[in-house]
This record gives sequence, C-alpha cells and structure tokens, in this order.
Amino acid sequence: MSSLFQQHNLFEHLTVQQNLALGINGRLKLDRHEQAHIDKIAEQLGIAQWLASYPGALSGGQNQRAALARALLRQRPILLLDGPFSTLDPVLRADCLTLVRNLASEHLLAVLLVTHQFSDACAIANVFAFIEQGRVIQQCPPQELQTNPANAQVAQFLAIADKGVFPSKDCS
Repeated sequence: MSSLFQQHNLFEHLTVQQNLALGINGRLKLDRHEQAHIDKIAEQLGIAQWLASYPGALSGGQNQRAALARALLRQRPILLLDGPFSTLDPVLRADCLTLVRNLASEHLLAVLLVTHQFSDACAIANVFAFIEQGRVIQQCPPQELQTNPANAQVAQFLAIADKGVFPSKDCS
C-alpha cells in the first residue's frame, strides 16, 4: 500500500526528482525505464518543470502534487489518500482527482480516499463508507447514500451538501 497524507512529507534536502525517485528505489539509482516513468507522471501532474527544484522553492500545491507522484510511482495495488487535496485550489483539486481516478482504472488500483469533501468523494468513488467515531455507519454506492441515508448523521451531512457547502451533490 502507498499512502498520501495532508502533509506532503517531502525531504527538503532532496530535489523533487530525487523525492520522486524514492518512490521507486531508495538508493536513488534509476534505469532509463524508471526515469521515463518519473518523467511521465511528473508531466501528467504538471510538475515536470520543477524536477530540479527543492521542495522549499515550491508552492504547497506543487509539493502536494510531487508527493502524489511519489505515491503513484510506488505502484502498489492500494493507494490510501488521507485528505491529500485539501490545500489545493478547486481546479487543481479536480485535476488531481481525475488523474487519480484515471490512473486507478489504468493500473487497477484500489483507492481509499479519506475526505470531508463530499464533492471529492463523488469525483472518485464507486463505493462510500460513511464513518463516525471509528464505526462504519453506511457503506454503499454514492446514489444509495444520497437517496437512502442510514441515519440522521448521514442525512445531516448530505443536507449540508445540498445547501451548497460542497460544489456538487450529484455523484452520477
């Protein structure tokens, strides 16, 4: 499993290129195929121009995309995303969610997204698990969550989404 958390956890003394290489090889020695893989994912995430830069010279969003790239480069069958896009602007957030969804489909990854953003979950999820105090309250497809909430807490969460706190409540 690979994990990506709210904090990007990049090594400040390494370039973005080196941070990404850690996802493939801890010794930072890459063959041409591995380097091509880094170049491809960096291009997909819009960070190719910053590969020679250090994390301290980048914005928070650029660092978050670099951390996402490193997690994806590990090529594990399960990708845990714990609020990874909370600091990104709406357009970049949508782009990253689309990229994760597409890469998950392309590489047959199971993605576990922990988020408080209903719109983020709608953008990526086939199945929702609504969790409260460590217990799964409801697990179902997105449409069922909206049409048949399991309890008052789920209904309240969805009502807030209906009032426009979230960009969209439509998960279809």
